[in-house]
Amino acid sequence: MRIITLCLAIIVALVSHGQSWTEEVPADSTIPIQRISDLDSFKNFNAIPYDTSIRCIVVYTFRGCKPCAVLAKGLTEKIEEGSMAANHIIYVNSQVMNPEALRQYLESSNCVSPYYVTEKYTDSLIEYYPSVDAFDGNSERVWSKTGYSPSLVRKIVKHLNQ
Repeated sequence: MRIITLCLAIIVALVSHGQSWTEEVPADSTIPIQRISDLDSFKNFNAIPYDTSIRCIVVYTFRGCKPCAVLAKGLTEKIEEGSMAANHIIYVNSQVMNPEALRQYLESSNCVSPYYVTEKYTDSLIEYYPSVDAFDGNSERVWSKTGYSPSLVRKIVKHLNQ
């Protein structure tokens, strides 16, 4: 019985690693976007443009990530209530194996923000999902967070409305 309990504890720890808490990420980390213009190297999946002259948030995500979906839903609600503009949030998804499924997901989730897809897997560059980078009006990264917490949506709204 102890072995089963230990195995279950290890599995829970591995599954939840990085997805149930928020931690600071060093500003010089290996996350791929250093400036907003770096997005030009990715495919704009839904053809919604971004604006380099405004504060914005880049959310690294992938379909199937529950904390990513919860964050996206919270951000969409804030966009719908007018707390921030849709082009202030930019999603970056690792390479997509099934583009049609992603297209259907974006339509069903009412995604009105720019949604970029990398040409190759970025999982080796992004350790935890969701990961969030905040950029200032000069398109310089000012802070980063990994994981999801309810306070993250509030922090994002506060950054965008400074």
